[in-house]
Amino acid sequence: MNYSSTPIISSTVMQPLPPLRLDTTLSGHGIKHAAVFQGAAVENVTPVRSPSHYYEDGTLVLQVGGKLYKLYVPVLRKRSRVFADMFTLPPTTPLEGTSDESPVILYGIIDSEFDCLMDFMWGSTLPEVEDPRPQAAVFFCSILKLSTLWDIPDGRAYAILHLNEYPDGWNVFRKLACAFQYRVSEWLPVALRTILSLPHSYIMGPQATDLGLPLFWKISYVRAEIDVVRKTLAYEAPPFAASLMCEAEDLCSVAWSTAWSDSFSKMLVHPDEPKSGRDVLQKLEEFIGSVPDLCEHCHALTVQAIKDSGNLIRGEEEIIEKTIESLQRGSIE
Repeated sequence: MNYSSTPIISSTVMQPLPPLRLDTTLSGHGIKHAAVFQGAAVENVTPVRSPSHYYEDGTLVLQVGGKLYKLYVPVLRKRSRVFADMFTLPPTTPLEGTSDESPVILYGIIDSEFDCLMDFMWGSTLPEVEDPRPQAAVFFCSILKLSTLWDIPDGRAYAILHLNEYPDGWNVFRKLACAFQYRVSEWLPVALRTILSLPHSYIMGPQATDLGLPLFWKISYVRAEIDVVRKTLAYEAPPFAASLMCEAEDLCSVAWSTAWSDSFSKMLVHPDEPKSGRDVLQKLEEFIGSVPDLCEHCHALTVQAIKDSGNLIRGEEEIIEKTIESLQRGSIE
């Protein structure tokens, strides 16, 4: 029985992966289902026994990268739905998985990540380091990655719970990449909105690498869509609403148009730190009564009319919500 899959794309835990899917074309290898990724092949190495997870009384020998693991089939079957499914089929050769010379090979899996999953499944603890938070993020992301790959529900729940407790061990770009790759839907909205609120110049090479090319392209495209919405809003002042209490309606109307074109509209299209329509609306409320030649009554009524119309917020929100829904479905298009 040879549990093979197309290899994972990188040896770095946080590197972006394509969406997880199931392939049913590998039954000739003794697999009923196999998780398929894209990536480079496992190196040809002489494997050595894992110092932590080679149990002499184990019932199955696995090879992951350059390490051998001797594990317990009942435990793997109980913890992983995918492994349980795999073990329903007979081995392709009688001796496969029974010795170091004839291990079951898990292709495309990184042994350091597999170690993290084994530490979780067999109750080991995270190694102590001077600052455990960055290492903790790597540790828990490895568990999340392989728990998603092999359908280990308690592993996913454990990793997600602890990653929420280690915000300093990774950045928002990596969090969005993890949320998309491993279907952590609760992380997606906040991470995406945070990234979209950052200045354009903030996403440089390292941030783009953390996101991966598909997500980087998607965010760039969404930013461009939002820029069009903001430029459209900035081009013309929202309608002026005159108050019945106003004593100089014409003067207030001109003052509103001037204030919009000279100040508020520029917030939407600032070259370094553009503001959202929601941010501009907040500023409009903060400055009620402080705009030259615009009476407080007209200013307040105009702002209320803008809020009621939803025009400063609707377009951008529709783009963001549509993007969130698309990413939560696993689509990058």
